[in-house]
Amino acid sequence: MVGENPIPRDCHLAANGLARIFGGTTRPDPIYVLENLAEAGITRVLIEAGVGIAASFFKDDLIDEIHWFRTPSVMGSDGLAAIGELGHDMANALMAFELVASYDLDVDACEVYQRRTSENGS
Repeated sequence: MVGENPIPRDCHLAANGLARIFGGTTRPDPIYVLENLAEAGITRVLIEAGVGIAASFFKDDLIDEIHWFRTPSVMGSDGLAAIGELGHDMANALMAFELVASYDLDVDACEVYQRRTSENGS
């Protein structure tokens, strides 16, 4: 768990080794968080986050796979973007990824994108 708030005592994950990492700012630095996880021997991380955290990891070039879930529901102008402000051309950033799979989940769909490498077409 990343953030300022303490882990609730009744959280069942706390008994199984859940730890809190906080980088000393209101929004933890993604590199700091990943360095702490690496020191603990963790080499893979699933980030399920809001637009700000997703943008932070994207800006720091720390994403190598995206699972993009889509729903057929129409969102109004008050809907949130999937990724927050990136400060650079989103089209160029997404060119680093290629669609490798897609599948339906009832009425929803998921597209899986992986970072292009020399082996898959960079």
